Amino acid sequence: MQWLALQPHDKHLQPVIDSMRAVHNYMWPKSGNYGYRFGALCRNPKWLNLDVPGDACGLDPDNYNDSDLDVGYKLVPHNIDSPLQQLTFLVGLAKLHDMMSKKPVVCVV
Repeated sequence: MQWLALQPHDKHLQPVIDSMRAVHNYMWPKSGNYGYRFGALCRNPKWLNLDVPGDACGLDPDNYNDSDLDVGYKLVPHNIDSPLQQLTFLVGLAKLHDMMSKKPVVCVV
């Protein structure tokens, strides 16, 4: 939760998007890059929304309770209909975990 809270408001996590797009195109090469929408949006104070191609296909918080900012939440699926979508989300979550587990860089002036 602390890591999410430090992310810029309404900013997409481009490394997560790039990972999801790469694995999606690898598993379904005929899809090409037809402007399919991928998303990994951080919103204040700690919300994360993930989107992959499909009919409003996403992982979103189970609630948007701002009163418990130190408490986690479940990401609930919406219209996840295919293994391609499931595996694409799994790669996005793995990349997110990788980003969160890295130590922050501290600049000393």
